[in-house]
Amino acid sequence: MGKFFGLLFFIFLNLYSVQSAFTQRSLQALRIDKPVKIDGSLDEPSWHIASKAIEFIQRSPEPGASPSQKTIVSVLYNDTYLYIGAWMYDLNPDGILTELSGRDNGGNTDIFSVYFDTYNDGLNAFEFSVTAAGEQLDSRISPGNYDRNWDAGWYSEVNLNDEGWWVEIEIPLSVLRFPQTDIQTWGLNFRRVIKRENENVYWDEINPKISGFVNQFGKLNGINGIKTPLRLSITPYVSAYVNHHSNPQTSSNVTLTNIKGGLDVKYGINDAFTLDMMLIPDFGQVISDNSVLNLGPYEVYNQERRQFFTEGTELFEKAGVFYSRRIGGRPIHHGLVKEQIVEGEEIIENPVESRIINAAKISGRTKSGLGIGILNTITNKTFAIVRKDDGTERRIQTGPFINYNVLVLDQSLKNNSFISFTNTNVSRSQGYYDANVAGANFKLSNKTNKYAIGGKAIVSYLYGFQEAGNDAGFHTNLWLGRTSGKFLYSINHRLESDRYNPNDLGFIRSPNDHNTSLNFEYREYDPFLAFLKFSAELNVNYYRLYNPSVFTGVVLESSINATFKNFITTRIWYENSPFERKDFDETRTEGRFIYIPIYHNSGIYLNTDSRKRFRVSGWMRYSQTTTENRNSIAFNFSPRMRINNQISISSSLTGSNQQNNIGYVATVDNDINFGIRDIKSITNILTTKYSFNKDMDIFFRMRHYWSSAKYNEFQKLDSNGRLLPAEYFGDHDINYNSFNIDMIYKWIFSPASEFSIAWKSAVLNSENIVNINYAENFMNTFDAPRDNSVSIKILYYLDYVMIKRNRGSS
Repeated sequence: MGKFFGLLFFIFLNLYSVQSAFTQRSLQALRIDKPVKIDGSLDEPSWHIASKAIEFIQRSPEPGASPSQKTIVSVLYNDTYLYIGAWMYDLNPDGILTELSGRDNGGNTDIFSVYFDTYNDGLNAFEFSVTAAGEQLDSRISPGNYDRNWDAGWYSEVNLNDEGWWVEIEIPLSVLRFPQTDIQTWGLNFRRVIKRENENVYWDEINPKISGFVNQFGKLNGINGIKTPLRLSITPYVSAYVNHHSNPQTSSNVTLTNIKGGLDVKYGINDAFTLDMMLIPDFGQVISDNSVLNLGPYEVYNQERRQFFTEGTELFEKAGVFYSRRIGGRPIHHGLVKEQIVEGEEIIENPVESRIINAAKISGRTKSGLGIGILNTITNKTFAIVRKDDGTERRIQTGPFINYNVLVLDQSLKNNSFISFTNTNVSRSQGYYDANVAGANFKLSNKTNKYAIGGKAIVSYLYGFQEAGNDAGFHTNLWLGRTSGKFLYSINHRLESDRYNPNDLGFIRSPNDHNTSLNFEYREYDPFLAFLKFSAELNVNYYRLYNPSVFTGVVLESSINATFKNFITTRIWYENSPFERKDFDETRTEGRFIYIPIYHNSGIYLNTDSRKRFRVSGWMRYSQTTTENRNSIAFNFSPRMRINNQISISSSLTGSNQQNNIGYVATVDNDINFGIRDIKSITNILTTKYSFNKDMDIFFRMRHYWSSAKYNEFQKLDSNGRLLPAEYFGDHDINYNSFNIDMIYKWIFSPASEFSIAWKSAVLNSENIVNINYAENFMNTFDAPRDNSVSIKILYYLDYVMIKRNRGSS
């Protein structure tokens, strides 16, 4: 295998010398002395004498074609601001779509976007977008990351008229990062979305046959003599909570109130680096997690929703070893409290989250393309409270004082390439174990960006174990492939030791892999017959265990994806395991495995035209094994109705039914027992949003999840991975319900400043009696303990440049 990859690398180095075929447009920015009035009129003389970006090119639905409407854009600047003016001419101005969908959403509406690659590295960029309804979208773009959670304070106004719609944008230089040089050369692109035609057009062509996005930008010249402004913003907040816990079974009601305050500080250390510090954070208004019944051997992955850990974290996620939900997560000894109480004691409080004291991150990129990121977070000790019969209370420590630290060094290279180093460290007090993970990853593309090679090497090290001492493991990955054109292919080899464990600040479901995969894909980007786009893909995956080195299986995957000229999108896929596979994870016992029968998995996905008032998406999947009567079917049906430009309602119904599923239940006297079970799940989600105007909306989301497992019989595992009759009996039936409501009113009363009111309701119930009647089960959910929270929060964004801004001219 090493010689094979060496030969591929030699071929790649020869391909690397191919000359570039890219051509780039350029635009000259015009320096002005007087500020521009941001009203969408574009009537200042400066707009008329500035250089113009014209002749946009379609990205979709017909790559390379001329746009259906004319667009003109100019750029102005002074020592403090960038100004962008855009004329979106439209022969049918009544057809301009203007749905309100909230900041950073971009619904059924026309959009104008400007992109700045301020370090001209072809990898990283800022995006500022405005919809025809006047709503703003902004983001940070980096390889493999599109950070919509990044919010900046900037101004824009839209003017709809008989010729189309104009937009005027003012961006403080303080929200950007750029090199401290007298003459600036930035990457630049503009985009216009003509929604009624589903048409995306760019000033400098974005060719879908070429890998990458930022590397296809044009150039912005003429910005000279600007200095990095003082970048200082403070966002203080104050919030008030009323939390109510009720238990209908015991008629108990507990109401608690809480007032919090804190702030977020952003300070530009120099032209490239920014310090972002959060003191006494409050994440009480984030959307609730989607809790599920987990009967498998793997941890459930929960999406990060806390803004500090979602905004500007693209550097920290570069190597895939940073999972921010670990910070402030479940205390390490949360589940051991029951073992420490004695007769006559009950648990009064056992926090499921550790309290974050503060968090800080420093990130930026030098003019030589070196990105540096440092993140540090501290969480406090965590205690459970137990109470005796006589009313006295005592505390049991469930988690120590913890310091989390991440360091990233990321060097941008030519041709959409990079090499980076990442280190994560978790230090715990009071004799708890510590953890360290370090690794490097890279991607090298040739000059035409047609071929690339990449990979990573990571080492994990746990030290200070009281029981087992220190522990070390590693992960390596190497891939090589063709990344541009119609026909794409790659080979990937991954090696992961059985002791590899980044999970103190990262996330993997299971280590101990030695896998090789081949990928082949054909893409047709140009319309033909009834299709707008078409692709077909085939993956061959060969799996082994690292320790012991044994073959565990082969999986073949294939899919066809198509978008038709009526903008209906579909996907059909088929997956097959032609041989029995060995599963070493489900047994929950080191060195033991169970055979997974040969299986077939097929499905279809369908999504109708999103421009329509009523849109439907959904999928269906069917799986069957060669074992008699073991199969599963799953489906999703998700309609959406847009009542008008202010109100939209969507729902999602997902269901699954697994017949004779096999899963681990218990190990008794060295016998590993499995259960033959029927698992049924239904998830109902109702979401609605009403936008009062571009700065104010109310969001409502209700989710009910029901899952049940009914065990039919039990069997035990023999030493050869086969199941035999067992004498084991146990009550493992489970009926699991989770019900959540999230309702949030938000008013953006000033750029990046918000007033919000939130109501959150949560019910979680698990019992051993399976109820097969959905309606009855749903009503019984409300007899379980319930938590309700109502909160009010105000945060105000104070920016040094914006405070000095003379709004009298705007």
